[in-house]
Formats: sequence, C-alpha cells, structure tokens
Amino acid sequence: MALLTLVAAFAPLATGMPLPGRIAGALLAIALGAIACRRLLRPRFDSLRLDGERVCMGSPDGKRLEGPLTGSPFVSPLFVGFRWHPSQRRLPASTGVFSEQMDAQDYRRLCAALRQGEPR
Repeated sequence: MALLTLVAAFAPLATGMPLPGRIAGALLAIALGAIACRRLLRPRFDSLRLDGERVCMGSPDGKRLEGPLTGSPFVSPLFVGFRWHPSQRRLPASTGVFSEQMDAQDYRRLCAALRQGEPR
C-alpha cells in the first residue's frame, strides 16, 4: 500500500501540468495514501458479525452498529468489501476487510457468509 502511494505521488509530477498543480496532485495522493494505510493498520471496528443479511460491528470505544447489507458484496481471497446501512446513520457505509486483518478461519467464514447471501 505504501509503494502504491509513492507511485501515485510521482504520477502527477510526470504530467504536463504547471508546477503548482503537480505539487498539489502529489500532496493529495500522499494524503489519500496515508489515510488508506491508517485505515488498514487501525480499522474502525474490532468485532464484525454477519447474521444473514444484517451486519453487526463493534468499535473499540464500545459502540455497536447494526444494519442490513445493501447491494452485492465484493469477495476475493485477499479482500472483502460490502455496503451496509447502519440503523443509527442516515447514509449507507462502505466497509473493507483485508484477509490479514482477521484470523484465517474467521476470514473464510466471513467470505462464505457473504457469498451465500449474494443474489444469484
């Protein structure tokens, strides 16, 4: 992830844009990459449970969010992404989980549960 951030930071420098635009693009890429790395290393939740079509998440500060899945999830061997609508929030939320963030057995169960809930 950090390597992709560096590549993204150098990409605007190789364009024909004026120098202030190139610098602004590089700084934006670095900021977005830092946010992505921080979310990967320190996720906003510490527990995740899937009950059929409902998602239950617990945050480190003790808050608990629940809501239904919306849309179809993306499931791969390395990453799972899904949208859900927490009942306490007005707008849907997107959540991504890398396989390295969980125990391998728990990740397999999460993938299986999301795949079983997909519309066919």
